[in-house]
Amino acid sequence: MSGEATLHSNAGNASLAFTFEHRESHEGDAGFVVSVRIRGQHWDGDHTRELMTLLSHLWFRQSDVVQLRDHMATWLRLPLEALDPTGLDGEFRLTRLPGQELLVTFGERADVISDRKPVLTVSFAAGRLEGSFLFVTDQSCLNIFVDELSAAID
Repeated sequence: MSGEATLHSNAGNASLAFTFEHRESHEGDAGFVVSVRIRGQHWDGDHTRELMTLLSHLWFRQSDVVQLRDHMATWLRLPLEALDPTGLDGEFRLTRLPGQELLVTFGERADVISDRKPVLTVSFAAGRLEGSFLFVTDQSCLNIFVDELSAAID
């Protein structure tokens, strides 16, 4: 088993990618060992710098990944005029093992101009490494991500 699902920003300069390495169960729960790659850019006023973080060997519970996928898919099936980004709001914890956290949150933020597009915030912790990252996405990027998630986990 191996597959990748990538959610891109609507500007194309940031992404969240899951690489599903293999299936693995913990305490009776089906799941996946996943590497997570977060990519973005930082502008210092004069230069744009590429940034990337890689978190390897996180364990995602299968039912949590399915819940995230189904939430996005349900929102994407709405008629175009009904695609209010607040309908996508939600928080999804994908990790369940001690010392690992990956939280995916959809919702408006006061510090982001989103032009009525969904805002994604990813919070992570692996041991003592912790941080967060955010970007604006759109329905076409979400649709590709849902399709790739489905292919990777089915």
